[in-house]
Amino acid sequence: MKEKEVAGKGVSRRNFFKLASAAGFGTAAGTYLFSIPDYDFGGDQDVAGHSLGILYRIREANVTDEKDSFSVSELILEPGSETFVMFNRESDATFEGVDGQAIVLSSDPGQLKKSEKVEKRKKKTIKAGKHFQLVNPSRERARVVQKFQPIWRPDKSFIKVGRSNVKGSDMWFELRETLERREASLKYRLLKSDKGMALLDVRLEPGVVSAVEFHKRNKHSYTVTSGKGILVMDGKKKKMNVRDKFTIEPGAKFQLINPAGERWELRLKTQPGWRPEDAFYVVGDRTIPGADVYFGIHLG
Repeated sequence: MKEKEVAGKGVSRRNFFKLASAAGFGTAAGTYLFSIPDYDFGGDQDVAGHSLGILYRIREANVTDEKDSFSVSELILEPGSETFVMFNRESDATFEGVDGQAIVLSSDPGQLKKSEKVEKRKKKTIKAGKHFQLVNPSRERARVVQKFQPIWRPDKSFIKVGRSNVKGSDMWFELRETLERREASLKYRLLKSDKGMALLDVRLEPGVVSAVEFHKRNKHSYTVTSGKGILVMDGKKKKMNVRDKFTIEPGAKFQLINPAGERWELRLKTQPGWRPEDAFYVVGDRTIPGADVYFGIHLG
């Protein structure tokens, strides 16, 4: 297969393999080491800005103390996948390898220049303001632990799409309760995150059925902004229309269903912000804690 440049990439295919080789990965001239997965989630960026082959699992988050706030996530990178090029105005990003082979590309604003392996038990920090990207040029899945300190904020974080900077508040996070889930799922867009509160948009495409979820201490307040759907709370169904409001108290089990032929969108206020130790999702006979669910990133 011939090398080619792909518009909109953070790094061209040609430069990608030069960087991979410089980081210590053997490559054969004119060939690719990777094969893009045949499922469409969780990257390789297509023209719609969709992220393929990358999933995030939020293992720990301090959302209540702004001075010492942080988040710790585990990234899963499928063979040949690459994250978006991103940068944070105020957060340092630290990476540590878990297994597999991944490299981090980083630079000051502009073209990516530096490439380093993300190794086990060795931490690599990218300072606030620098551009960075993670890639997996190998044939095996890679896992990397990523820490943002202070915590990732939508108004302070950006990704590169071509020559444009896309704000964190325009990124959609699609919930994946398990790695095996392939069908479309619930999406969240974080608009604002302050001490003790988070404001989000929620989106369900036609036919999407969310998992049953509950939260120990988190209070959810929803307002339907467009479309219509069904709220299932403690086993009872209720139809919801535009401008309808409902509140989910801590401990209550609920589920969102969109049986209609149009998108269903809601505004969500959570108090406090989402924390992995507080959230639980029920799939079949399994109850999955928030620290074990995954998120894929989309731009639309």
